[in-house]
Amino acid sequence: MAEQLPGARLCYGLRMAAPDPLLGLSLHDGEYTILERIGAGGMGAVYKARQAALNRFVALKVLHPKYAARSEVLTRFRREARVLSQLTHPNTLRVFDTGVLDDGRLYIVMELLEGRSLHRVIRTEAPMDPARTAWLLAQVAYALDEAHGAGVLHRDIKPENIFLQTMPGGLELPKVLDFGLAKLDESMLAPGSVAITKQGSVFGTPEFMSPEQARGEPVGPSSDVYSLGVVLYEALSGKLPFNGTTPLEWVALHSRAQPISLADRVPDWTFPRALVQIVDRALAKDPASRFSSARAFGDALRYFAEHPDESYMDTAPDAEEVRATLDVIGRPSSRHVSGFPSPRSSGSRATQSPPSRRSSVALSPGSIVGIAVAFLCLGAAIAFVGMKVLGGAP
Repeated sequence: MAEQLPGARLCYGLRMAAPDPLLGLSLHDGEYTILERIGAGGMGAVYKARQAALNRFVALKVLHPKYAARSEVLTRFRREARVLSQLTHPNTLRVFDTGVLDDGRLYIVMELLEGRSLHRVIRTEAPMDPARTAWLLAQVAYALDEAHGAGVLHRDIKPENIFLQTMPGGLELPKVLDFGLAKLDESMLAPGSVAITKQGSVFGTPEFMSPEQARGEPVGPSSDVYSLGVVLYEALSGKLPFNGTTPLEWVALHSRAQPISLADRVPDWTFPRALVQIVDRALAKDPASRFSSARAFGDALRYFAEHPDESYMDTAPDAEEVRATLDVIGRPSSRHVSGFPSPRSSGSRATQSPPSRRSSVALSPGSIVGIAVAFLCLGAAIAFVGMKVLGGAP
């Protein structure tokens, strides 16, 4: 059986009081027949279905009944379908169709994937091989670059939203999932629609938010670059760049703290200097100091994957081009590959992922103000203690 489907979260320990009424249901005049439920999450469920005309299996993502009357959820669901239907990159999940059930619930028909989420791979295999990791995430970066070029910011990049599809011969093809929190350029919005995010509000997963996203500031493509940098860090080390416990603490750490070095996270490993450079640049606090685009990030990752034993700055045959890619003030590489096969996976097989502990959240402007106040109070406390230590002792 395939792993839980894109964007879903499995529910354990729950007994269903009655059979699922959607099982066996035919949609679109018999075009789709629902066969089994393969995943569930907070917003709905995912089903395996057969498409009669093309004789293939597909996935149906169905919105939960409790959200059928909530306009903001409906807007987000429609937005995801609209975004995915207009993106064509081979490393982005494909959407085939959309529709409405008789009870008013929306559904999306999308490709059925066999494989594992990157979250599952990291949980079971990290620290991951650096060259394999760079190869996989370079493809993710190129998929994001296509989205950015179309005026779409993902805003929720994390391992749970990257699925490694198992291809013939054991190859891995990463797929970017879940554009439900995507921010769209006006040209991508449906006629008459309005933005569902408010200025100053924070949407996303706190562990992977860019500093500007965490502060509720306007975000651009470099925000997704930062989030993908956090994914890169976690894949290489098995841990996140900071030690946080609550959403507000993660927001504060991304805004102010410097990442823990990879060497400290994995003391038994020696990471190539070029790879450390890539990680550090992707995780820069200042958006202008990161890679100039997701494409440039992908170029750097791909070059490392192809030359893992070389130093970018010293021995690369096209060192001038790569140095320009890595320099803060440099230009992105002129190369762009829409998609390429990944190295063979190490023991990859289809399996079910455990539930994620990292969920997308929405923080209000008041929460962000609270973080700022907390920092001020902490600073005042430190100053007071310092004065007592220096001049208060008898």
